[in-house]
Amino acid sequence: MSRIGLRTVRAGDACRRSRGPVGPWSLFHGWTPVPYARRVPSPAPRERPLKSAPRTAALVTGAVVVLLAPVVALKAWSDPADPRLSVGAPAPATLLPGDVRDATGRMIANAVWTGLVAYDPGTGAPVGAAAESITSRDRRVWTVRLRAGGVFHDGSPVTSRSFTGAWTAVLREGWAGARLLTDVARIKGAGHPRGDEVQGLKVKDDRTFEVTLDRPLNGFPALLGDPAFLPMPDGVLRSRDWASYARSPVGNGPLRVVSRTGGEIVLRRPSGGRAIVVKAMPDAARQYSAVEGGDLDIATRVPPARHESMDADFRGRHLAVPGRSMTYLAFPAWEKRLSSPTVRQALSMAVDRSAMTEGALGHQYSPADSLVAPGIRPGHREGQCRMCVHDSRAASAALADAGGLTGPLFLWYEAGAGDDAWVKAVADQLRKELKLDARPRPVP
Repeated sequence: MSRIGLRTVRAGDACRRSRGPVGPWSLFHGWTPVPYARRVPSPAPRERPLKSAPRTAALVTGAVVVLLAPVVALKAWSDPADPRLSVGAPAPATLLPGDVRDATGRMIANAVWTGLVAYDPGTGAPVGAAAESITSRDRRVWTVRLRAGGVFHDGSPVTSRSFTGAWTAVLREGWAGARLLTDVARIKGAGHPRGDEVQGLKVKDDRTFEVTLDRPLNGFPALLGDPAFLPMPDGVLRSRDWASYARSPVGNGPLRVVSRTGGEIVLRRPSGGRAIVVKAMPDAARQYSAVEGGDLDIATRVPPARHESMDADFRGRHLAVPGRSMTYLAFPAWEKRLSSPTVRQALSMAVDRSAMTEGALGHQYSPADSLVAPGIRPGHREGQCRMCVHDSRAASAALADAGGLTGPLFLWYEAGAGDDAWVKAVADQLRKELKLDARPRPVP
């Protein structure tokens, strides 16, 4: 009996290595979805429009880019009964910035907070946001200098401790972002924080702090746009009332949380203007229908059955952008039956990723050809995974050369995360191509 576990890697995780001798099996890259609707005002001059029609650009810039780009923006032209700009998306698991673990949470976090860096939309390169500079002589000890005048929405100042204290909380509380600090950035002492102190974090003054890593990392600044590295105000760092803060978070970004009631999260610029309401709407078909009927401005999901008709339904008014995530099935290092690289290569070549992305995944993903997702620029290069190419004969021959594989092969994945269809498709392909007893196993 063998087990293979599902993992999804975010942008900041892409350079992580698997522990032990067994590496990951890349499957597909994510795309960020968006249909959209209704007439919207032009963006403020400082906002960067997308390459599309003016009204579409205004909508996408005003909501999607601010809320972190989704994949399909579909639009109707009815006059709005509700003056707010509405976005349909699954409800976020949490709004604690260091604990976000889903696309909606990340979308809102990037609207409500401003991190140390943002990412250039053309190149993907990190550019200073809350940080005035991030420098290092040896790529191991980094000095971060904050821009002057940064404030949270409650008026309290953004200081060095807003960042170091928030990172310490992420580690101490064991939130979802902790692994970025311990395993990817590898901040010195991050794996063993001592109360309110982490060995590798040192505040020099209100606008300057120092980060010491376990080893040199040239790409450290590129990690700092992830929600795991966002700041929190001194009040919540002192009270540690995380539950209250998650219900009504206070950030330092372009939008603030106005209210959160009845499945709706209302956001607005601190200076006022049109509100954006994120409506809890997990069902893709419902989102699509709502946009068609003019009851929703932006959808973040498109049902697989409507993918082919989307261009006709919303001609010139939909958008697809490469995502920054990669999903793979990881082989456990302790499983002797899967320790042979030849066995793992056979399993990888047996999967027809194109058929899976066009079928069970409904055109919302692209077949993986690299460990780095297309949305990560610079970094992604096409055709870097020879074993990701479907080759039935080579897969069968490789498995035979390795002595075969007998007994059940369990594919473990998170229950209720929408992965049932494609994991079943992988199991079906392994049964068909290699005659294996592959069994999907959801984990609650």
